[in-house]
Amino acid sequence: MSLGFVKCSQEQVVYTRNHGEEVLIVGVYVDDLIVTRSSIKNVDEFKKKMMKELKMSDLGLLSYYFEKVLKQFAMEDCNSSKYHMEAKLQLRKNVKGSLVDPKEYRRIIVCLRYLTHTRPDISNAVGIVS
Repeated sequence: MSLGFVKCSQEQVVYTRNHGEEVLIVGVYVDDLIVTRSSIKNVDEFKKKMMKELKMSDLGLLSYYFEKVLKQFAMEDCNSSKYHMEAKLQLRKNVKGSLVDPKEYRRIIVCLRYLTHTRPDISNAVGIVS
């Protein structure tokens, strides 16, 4: 199937298609596609073509993934904040606190890093905790 995409030279899982001033960007993550655009019409056309070629479902806006991550880590009732992290926050080891499961922590960081692709505003906070 040829849809006119070009692989990004800096990021191996990102593909772009330019048509005049219209741009369509597709990010591939395992079996998920993240699609963004300069025009909503391009996204709808792309999804229709993909659904003809492959069995796929449209999960809608990426807020679905945010909700999935929050639920996965039992944080669906967490409080939202205008600021992602306190300014000049310094993290230190809590020697009196309980141990953290390193595998679970890495899973959380992987999910957060994935979210930074569409939410660059959280990149600094995610970088610090990783």
